Amino acid sequence: LAICAVQWCADSSIVGLSTAACFGTLYRLKIKEEGCIMKKLLALLMAVAVTFQLVTPVFADTEGTEEATAPTEAVVETKAPTEAPAEETTAPTEETTAPTEETSAPTEATEETEEATEETVEDIALFADDGDVIASGECGKNGDNLTWVLTEDGTLTISGSGEMENYTDSSVAPWYSNRTKILSAVVEPGVESVGNYAFYSCLKLASVSLPGGVKSIDESAFQDCAKLTAVEIPEGVTSIGSSAFDGCSSLTSVTIPNSVTSIDGYTFYGCSSLASVTIPNGVTSIGGHTFYGCSSLTSVMIPEGVTSIGSDAFHECSSLISVTIPDSVTSIGSFAFSGCSSLTSVTIPEGVTSIDGNTFYKCSSLTSVTIPNGVTSIGSSAFDGCSSLASVTIPESVTSIGSSAFSGCSSLTSMTIPESVTSIKWDTFYGCSGLTSVTIPEGVTSIDGNAFWG
Repeated sequence: LAICAVQWCADSSIVGLSTAACFGTLYRLKIKEEGCIMKKLLALLMAVAVTFQLVTPVFADTEGTEEATAPTEAVVETKAPTEAPAEETTAPTEETTAPTEETSAPTEATEETEEATEETVEDIALFADDGDVIASGECGKNGDNLTWVLTEDGTLTISGSGEMENYTDSSVAPWYSNRTKILSAVVEPGVESVGNYAFYSCLKLASVSLPGGVKSIDESAFQDCAKLTAVEIPEGVTSIGSSAFDGCSSLTSVTIPNSVTSIDGYTFYGCSSLASVTIPNGVTSIGGHTFYGCSSLTSVMIPEGVTSIGSDAFHECSSLISVTIPDSVTSIGSFAFSGCSSLTSVTIPEGVTSIDGNTFYKCSSLTSVTIPNGVTSIGSSAFDGCSSLASVTIPESVTSIGSSAFSGCSSLTSMTIPESVTSIKWDTFYGCSGLTSVTIPEGVTSIDGNAFWG
């Protein structure tokens, strides 16, 4: 009976009945009435079945564990016959340790990064002795070859080795956003250049220290530093770029070393407080607008060796009383001394062959001028507005006199036009109210309108 009951319940479990349910049904339907012995037997079978069902999941988990541990058992079994398999089975263990070694590599990199960070912090701390760091960064032509630190006391310190990066008025220096906090600049030894627009529009910068290793001060380096009062350019600098000190309206003195060979245009444009300047002997040319608007400049000595004076070079230097132009000069640009209202006399050197237009325009204090033999032309408005000019000698080499050349020369009393001139242009002597005599040569074929009006 027990065997039949088990077989019947096994068949029933195939179609979805659990073993315990099967025996329960059998108990109720089949053999309930068979007596106490049968009841006890069936109860025993049911207990076995229930126990089997409860234990089965545990066996399932144990089988998984046994499967997982099977390789370990295999290792044990293969170890006995021979030692070679045991060596092979140790390979996974060695491979397992490899990631641990690889994992240590990032740890070393992290340590290096931390060390670099600590060094950077220490470097910045060195500059922070006089105050806390406001900002810092790199400014080298090669990136990190130069670094900068701005501290709360207003000191901008640039250090490192090599050239500074060149900037523009649109691509500005990294400290530009803090430029109004900069009161002084210290460029340390090792720095070889002051880059383009380096301190552009640092409106409160009052002093700057440059080391001996600097070789160039580049374009607009200190442009519009309106509070900068003095600067000493160190020996070794060979060039000063255009507009380097343009708009430094508080600059009273500047020392230019003998190593400088070129001063570009607009270098000291608008330096209205600059009272004196010595141009070094190595300079061969003075660029256009170099000292334009230096209204406090009283005297300037141009050294022997300069061959050209650019246009507007000393335009509106209204306090300039005297200027020495050396014999080496062969050209003087237009408007070169225009508006020099305090200039009293000037000697043009023998090498000059032409006086360009407006060269001495509105030099209202100019009383005399010597034009050398060799000059072939006098440009338009060359002496226009020279109201104090009493006498001028035009050499026989002159072949042309431009329009308005002597217009407004109200103190001029006499004039002899050389034989080589063939025409008198418009307004040439317009407003020469003091002119009492004029000699016009036989070769003149035309006299334009208003030539002697007023």
